[in-house]
Order: sequence, then structure tokens, then C-alpha cells
Amino acid sequence: GRPADRDPGRIMMQAAAKRASAVQRSTFFSMLRVKDCLELNDEKAKLTDAAINRVKDEISREADDLIEKKTSLLPADCERAPAHLQMAALALSAQRTLLRNAAGGDEYKMVDNFEVRWVVAGALGVVAPPDGDEPWAVPVNYVPNRLTMVITGSVWLPEQRKSMITRMLSNWRVDLGKAFETEPIEPEPSCRMTKCLYTDFLQEAGGAEAEVLIPVFHALHSATFKGVHRFTSSEEPGRDGTPMPVFRFE
Repeated sequence: GRPADRDPGRIMMQAAAKRASAVQRSTFFSMLRVKDCLELNDEKAKLTDAAINRVKDEISREADDLIEKKTSLLPADCERAPAHLQMAALALSAQRTLLRNAAGGDEYKMVDNFEVRWVVAGALGVVAPPDGDEPWAVPVNYVPNRLTMVITGSVWLPEQRKSMITRMLSNWRVDLGKAFETEPIEPEPSCRMTKCLYTDFLQEAGGAEAEVLIPVFHALHSATFKGVHRFTSSEEPGRDGTPMPVFRFE
């Protein structure tokens, strides 16, 4: 047989994953509102594009360092895991770098962890109020999910609804890959996440900057099912006491 590293299908998947990773990084930085964190005390002054690019370069370099140090978290033979690791690394690097820059000079207004998280989460498509309230993801799937439930009759037919949700969960697990795991809970097909690469990465990194980002990534998970009839999400302590996402379909 052909060696795995020369298999055309595998080569194509790796190339696609590399392109997706580049797009993910570019999108993150295009959505990262650096000016909202690094506000100048002099209201007549303006943060220059050069200063913004310098901060973004700093974030990018630190994210690469974090990725290199945490590759042990990546499961073998999982093409999707590196993109998830990169997203977590970019978020943590941005949180740390923006806080560090804001505190490093008298020219900037003071900001706290939650105010910076508001900006970082926004680059991920999550609303994390600067007052520290619970984050929630932009529900881009709400309308498609609701329409699918109505068209298929899942709103009124319990067995049809269960079948549709089971398919959704299966597709979601495939999309996440091997770095994430769930276990069933009642009522079926509800589940609890038992392994989450985002959570593992942020817990290993440690510090207040990492801790405030964990609910942001949990909110991303729950956004997948918004619009599904009688769906609720929450966080509950896992086996080791770590808060983990729980998805209930009543």
C-alpha cells in the first residue's frame, strides 16, 4: 500500500486544513477590535495603524509559542484538532497581550480582564459583556435550526425530533473531532461534554486571563443547537470538578 504521508486523500485533507487554519487566523485578527482595548488617555490622539499591527504581530507570535508548547494536547490522526488549538491560543494570547499593553504605559486607559474579554470574545463570534455577565454566542444557527424543525415536523412529532437531534449531535461530534468527547445523560439524546480541548488548554495555561475565557468557548458549543425546540444548555461540574457544558433536549 501507499505510505500514509503520500496518500493523495490525506495530502488533500492536510492542505485543506492548512488553508482553513490560515483563514481562521486572518478572520480572528480582522474581527479583533484592538482600539476598543487600547484607548488613549489623550482624546485628541489616535491609535495608529502601525501600533495596532505591532500588537497583532505580538499576539500572533505569542499564539505560535503557545501552540508549540501545547501540541501534546492534540490527539493522533485528527486533522481538525490543530485548528481548535490555534483558536484557543489566539484568544489567550490576545487576552494577555492586550492587558499587558494597556497596563504597560500611561498613554492608555486602564482596562480589566472582563473588558478585554469582551473584545477577544467578539473576535470569536461570542458576546461576553464587559461587566462579567455570562457570555453567549451569536445564534447564527437559530433560524436554520428552527426552520428545519418546522419543515420536518420535529416540533410536533417526538420521534422525528429525537431522530433529527441525534443526527445533529453526530455531525457536531464529527466536526469537533477526537479532541472532544461527550457522554449521554437523561433525557435522551441529551449529553454532557467530558473532554474539551479548549478547556484543557486554558486550564493548563492557568491564570485569570485563561480562566475568564473558558465560558466563552463553552458558549460557542451551545450556539450549535440554538433554535432547537426545548433545548437548554448549562455548565455543571465534571468528574474532576471542572465546569463542563451540558446540552439538554427535553
